[in-house]
Amino acid sequence: MFNLYKNISVLGACCSLAACFGGGTYIEEPTTQHQYTSVRGGFFNLTQDGSSLYPQLSGNAHLVVSNTDSSIEVRINGLTNDTVYNTHVHSGTCATGGGPHYLQHAQGADEASNGLWPTVTVNSNGLGTGKVKQNFVVSADAKSVVIHQPGTNARIACADLNATQTTAGTFNIAPLGLNFYARVTGWAFLAANDAGSSKAELNVDGLTPGTAYVSHVHAQPCSVNVGGGHYLQDPSGSDVKENGLWPGVNIDTFGYGIGWASNPFKVRLNNAPSVVLHQTGSGEKIACADLTDNWLAFRSGSFKTTETGTALYGSITGRAHLKISSDGESQVKLYVSGLKPSQSYGSHVHNGACESGGGGHYLDDTAGKDEAANGLFPLFKTNSDGVGRGDAKNKFIVRPDARSVVIHEPGTGERIACADLN
Repeated sequence: MFNLYKNISVLGACCSLAACFGGGTYIEEPTTQHQYTSVRGGFFNLTQDGSSLYPQLSGNAHLVVSNTDSSIEVRINGLTNDTVYNTHVHSGTCATGGGPHYLQHAQGADEASNGLWPTVTVNSNGLGTGKVKQNFVVSADAKSVVIHQPGTNARIACADLNATQTTAGTFNIAPLGLNFYARVTGWAFLAANDAGSSKAELNVDGLTPGTAYVSHVHAQPCSVNVGGGHYLQDPSGSDVKENGLWPGVNIDTFGYGIGWASNPFKVRLNNAPSVVLHQTGSGEKIACADLTDNWLAFRSGSFKTTETGTALYGSITGRAHLKISSDGESQVKLYVSGLKPSQSYGSHVHNGACESGGGGHYLDDTAGKDEAANGLFPLFKTNSDGVGRGDAKNKFIVRPDARSVVIHEPGTGERIACADLN
């Protein structure tokens, strides 16, 4: 079988568009004694009081929790230049007005030392930033961030601090799978978002080229009857895709495939311990992945061809995904087809959604250099069929504004495809 990965390489040198086509870099940091336990974040929305004052407001809040401390960061545009705004983590969601301040010690004083109060200072260019760290681990009651109007203390903007809990695992071929395949490898991912949605996703190799397969999230580990029965969100409901997560998988001409499924409910991760892949037609369980690895976050999206990309290529297809690990590393991977054969491409994580053009490159330090060490730049080279994979990782935890992955046309840097990371 043709090995796609033998023809994938990362560029060793930058082209003339150095900012666009720098190589992906892994940044080493000193070993720390703690592990990160959660990442929560969201985008600000104006309240009724704020809508008439700051119609152009936009920004996000980002809460990172380890087993020893908690850190909240706010970045926002559209407020008044050279002004200071009181900002607090609150114990209610934005839909309920935010509720009172979050207090680490519920019976303690309502003061900065007992909460997370990242005062936001807006500079002369209109960028507001605030960050604070406390040596305690916040509970799930830290639900939102509220910005207050100077003078009146009115609540002008609110961002929910939603988290995405993620489990993952590798596929192993099942006993019945050996009747059909020499090997089946790959990964499965399951993500449950506080906002009330769930996603199951997988990539797999070693199956029959050009074939469609079905998979399901199952209710038992692989050691119990190869996953047992399907996971059902409503255990008393029907065994249908609307009541579970059933990713379909299309295998390309090289035996590699990706698949995903989502539903508007928060899956119970403890009751969804595996993903099972079934044989086309006959339905045998051919491979199973135990979902035992915990990640801080998993985001993904399909590539859409831009207007420029359509003119140059017709259709570009594929998938991008971003994961954040408990050791504080962010990694983006992509799989794409429909490009030129044996060609090197630049791609980057961007800070805007695809519908708005993707914005600019996502930078960990927004005041720092626009380079691979400060972002996620997965470069790749296609094989002779125009298929490629890219991979980049760095030792930082991305904020919510790591919103999309953009692929650029070689030489010109034009944006030819974009995938939202949701």
